[in-house]
Amino acid sequence: MELRIAICDDETDALTKESLLIRELLDEKKVAYQIDTYTSAEELLASEVMYDILFLDVELRQLNGIDVAEKLLECKNDALIFFITNYSIYSDRASDIRAHRFLSKPVDKDRLSAGIDSALKKISDATKFITVTDMETKRRYTIPIASIIFIENTGRHTKIYLTTRPAFIAEEIFSIIKERIESEADYFAIPHQSYYVNMRFVDDYDKREVKMSYGKRSYTAIMTRGRYKTFNDKMFEMAKLV
Repeated sequence: MELRIAICDDETDALTKESLLIRELLDEKKVAYQIDTYTSAEELLASEVMYDILFLDVELRQLNGIDVAEKLLECKNDALIFFITNYSIYSDRASDIRAHRFLSKPVDKDRLSAGIDSALKKISDATKFITVTDMETKRRYTIPIASIIFIENTGRHTKIYLTTRPAFIAEEIFSIIKERIESEADYFAIPHQSYYVNMRFVDDYDKREVKMSYGKRSYTAIMTRGRYKTFNDKMFEMAKLV
């Protein structure tokens, strides 16, 4: 697989340095890639290329880099965003659209390398799927595991919440779907016997509940005290890899 990568920075010197550094790291990791560079947000937005990874300067001349990211994600909502800026004040807004990384100028090679490693793992995870049956339509759907926000035990069936379509009830029981996910992905955890959540969508949690979100949608799952420590430990382990 060849990665499609875009870098957008209206400072020509910074753009050149960022491009060289990214190419150097990808070559070291033996990753096939194609990089396009842009000096304006308008030029990037006019492109019809669906990029896998975007490196965006926040302080662009005409459009804010975060606004650019929001527009691009409307077309390809699984693209991974790296924001690059001198200003940390934008980090909260960047987090609102789940930026993969927020890097300060000049870009630190080690931090960038770790961010690229994490991005490559996420892209690899996106190729893993499970197949389930929609209880209402009886149609079989193949779902990218990475697009599952969480699953909920409804008794005899399982409700699946996704980034890509509205939630639906699958015919398969909770334990079966959980086992299918578990065999392919290591970034899910159980806060309660009726929930299996994708930790990448967790915003906050305590000993009573887990809060998740995607875009403008928010979700809550129950947390039991007996599962809190295991859940918390797994979240910390995941944080080291992100």
